[in-house]
Amino acid sequence: MNKDKKNQTGFTFIETIVALGITIFLILAMYAAYVFFFKVVTCEDLKIAAQQKARAATELMQREMRHAGNKVVRTASSIGAGLSETQMTFRYTDPVTGEMLRMTYRGNGKSLERERCVIDQATDIGDWNTCVGSFAFATVIDDLKSLKFVYYDKNGKATMSAAEVAYIKVFLEVETETECEDGIRPSVTIATESRPKNLW
Repeated sequence: MNKDKKNQTGFTFIETIVALGITIFLILAMYAAYVFFFKVVTCEDLKIAAQQKARAATELMQREMRHAGNKVVRTASSIGAGLSETQMTFRYTDPVTGEMLRMTYRGNGKSLERERCVIDQATDIGDWNTCVGSFAFATVIDDLKSLKFVYYDKNGKATMSAAEVAYIKVFLEVETETECEDGIRPSVTIATESRPKNLW
């Protein structure tokens, strides 16, 4: 009878417990890796969305700034009036519609805002301040962390004189819409340069 028990094959209770422990350890390790990679991928998706939002905003600004000064008498008040690092105003006549426009971009807390004023050509006295209808600042993008305009003259030197501005660099930093992990909201920075066709 003892001989029959020795020839039996199978797992002992201890072997079964050890195998179960190793299996649970491997499952927990795979779950931790999954959670880690899910967080990384989600955070990267948020950064990509913030970058696309910032790029769309800079492309809009660049497209409009390219026309700055078109059919405008070149004076300090007509090009870049109100120069600052966080706000820029410029004027131009739209080459397609013929509308006289005054555009302003500014950082307002957590938003990039844009004001589009169509000038009333019949009543304007030359200062480009008489707008048609109602106008107000509209939000271009939210989650703005910082906005900086840097103005350069035709020799490439930084200037704050509106009459000397030949090109503008825009630095736009945008945070992700939500936190990635540990309460951190990463940000992305987009830098672009605009050379208005009608300046110098």
